[in-house]
Amino acid sequence: MLELYVLVDFSSQEPDLMRAVIRAMRDEFFKSEARSLTNSLRFAIHAGHFVLRSHNAQALPHERVTAAVACAVSRQPEAFVALAGEAAALAFDGEHLEIHRPTGRVPRPLGGDDMPTVGFWSAPLGPGCDPAHWHVLALACGAAWMDSSAAGARKALSGSSTGEMQERLAEALAGPEGPARTLVAEATHAEDRRRGRSAQRPSARSNGHVGRRRRGPSRPAGSGTPPPTGVPSDVPRPRPGSVPPGRRRPRAIPNAAPGRSLWARGRHTFAPLPPALRLVLLPLGLALSLIVASLVMNRPFGEPVHVALARQAEVLVEQAQASRDVYQAHRLAADARSLAEQANTQASGAYTTLLDRTDRLLREVDRVYSVLPVPVVRSGADQVVDLAVSSEGVFTLGAQDGAVRQFDAFNDQTLDSGRVVLKPGDAVSGGRVDTAVALVGRPGGEGPLVVDRSRSVWSRRVGTWSSVPIAGGAAWTRVDAVTATQSALLVFDGGARTVSSHPLNGGAPVGLIRGLESALEVVASDVDTYARLADGRVLRFDRESRPRPFDPQPPDSAGVRVSAMARDSAGTLYLADPSRRRIVQVTADGRFIRQIVSSQDVTYEMRALQVSPQGDRLYGLDRLGVVAWPLPAEVPAAVAASPADGTPSGGAIQPPK
Repeated sequence: MLELYVLVDFSSQEPDLMRAVIRAMRDEFFKSEARSLTNSLRFAIHAGHFVLRSHNAQALPHERVTAAVACAVSRQPEAFVALAGEAAALAFDGEHLEIHRPTGRVPRPLGGDDMPTVGFWSAPLGPGCDPAHWHVLALACGAAWMDSSAAGARKALSGSSTGEMQERLAEALAGPEGPARTLVAEATHAEDRRRGRSAQRPSARSNGHVGRRRRGPSRPAGSGTPPPTGVPSDVPRPRPGSVPPGRRRPRAIPNAAPGRSLWARGRHTFAPLPPALRLVLLPLGLALSLIVASLVMNRPFGEPVHVALARQAEVLVEQAQASRDVYQAHRLAADARSLAEQANTQASGAYTTLLDRTDRLLREVDRVYSVLPVPVVRSGADQVVDLAVSSEGVFTLGAQDGAVRQFDAFNDQTLDSGRVVLKPGDAVSGGRVDTAVALVGRPGGEGPLVVDRSRSVWSRRVGTWSSVPIAGGAAWTRVDAVTATQSALLVFDGGARTVSSHPLNGGAPVGLIRGLESALEVVASDVDTYARLADGRVLRFDRESRPRPFDPQPPDSAGVRVSAMARDSAGTLYLADPSRRRIVQVTADGRFIRQIVSSQDVTYEMRALQVSPQGDRLYGLDRLGVVAWPLPAEVPAAVAASPADGTPSGGAIQPPK
């Protein structure tokens, strides 16, 4: 019969998470009958680690959970132990005590960024009447080891019942955090196992968690430890402080592998078998030996690590594909890619196909659309300061001469090839133009607006320029950011710290935002106004100057550091994020829609964005000119909520075209 003991020391108490870790470790251990017991223990610890790491990926730093673990599997007359973190295994025979502790530096490695280091130990384990085996196996986590710990443990393990041993051992190994977490497994005789004994629970702190499962016939629950039966009465039972006759101290095998202590068993003397029985058993033994040798020669002993990693990656891929939550699907796909990369590295490139599959899945889950940006206007460094797009083409404002130039919207051109349509000193309908300080695009394909140094506003319509009556323009102390809607011009006055709306028909201005310290860009809709700050954040205000929530979160939950933004006719926002070389499309309230990246290995530091009148291209102003980004026609549904809301996010996960 095979029994599994699991003792986990969690850093914090989360009952659902604790049960999930124990369940994953138990299921992974009993998943395959073909693996060796040491590999089964290793993979069980890895399974618990992956559950905690998946939880920590979406948790805040103070909410992350780590753990130390001690696992033991008993298949008498042998016990195998696996330890990770601050854990220990103790073996006791009534007189001698053996303590094994790993040398890892991380107290609770499960749930961290790196794979936990697992130490192994094995020892013979037998009932109390057997002088060649240890009789009690104990696991401990969170113990404080001092000079007196060994004596206290020896005294604690001399108790009469398993429950008493656990409680006394927890107190003997208590540390600053309180009693240690302990689990005691006492070897039983074969008939005792048939009669059944109750499984003990871990002692001391409640965040020590235990799972126990056995292979073999089910056992009824009982209490206490029944005495071994079927043992002659003249065979002395070991008592604390005495060594049974014939007892032989287990000896260490020389040149044992580091990190694992192996022990030889004592010798046993059996009565000779009858000759007739020997004649029957000899052929059976030879046949069994041939079968075992054939199996050992034709299949590997245990499962290689890279095979287990690849198998776990496949499971995560299936879970990510089945998930309807894009944020959860991203975490699963990212973990699958990490496991596939580890398996591919260990197997020297044998899992390239799996790695490519996880890469594609991660892009599909993250809604990444790759496009090829094309240059429209090539200029020198910082020669263009503003950009506007209309049905007539692309307009730029020169940094040196303050001239407005017009370009074709589709061809690759240089700055010198543009046609100057407005420059300082030009006489147009309504007056003479001063040096331009801002060029503003208008939605719907209408001609751009120009604000000059004298606070006059000029509009282009059907190839001609004319003056626009703006009320309150003379009161502007500074023009730090300008944008336009269908019917109004919005100006952020850094001196007055206000964003005001000035109707293009000469109506009275309306204050939209008051007390705004700084802003590099403003974008407005009929309901909300957005202000981009120097640190990359975007603030959202309603018409009453009240702040409203706006926190765009792509599936990777990395946040968006915005360098430019634009609004399309549908009301969605495009946010340029040069730090991650992408443009993120979100709804008016910040819910994620998709992200657009360049298929070239080029970083575009966008300073301005404009959507084409047809809505099929996005024009960006880079320090080297104007670049056009084709917009894919497929627009997936926005997610229902961001991960900060704590509610599942919806929206179908659609692969990009």
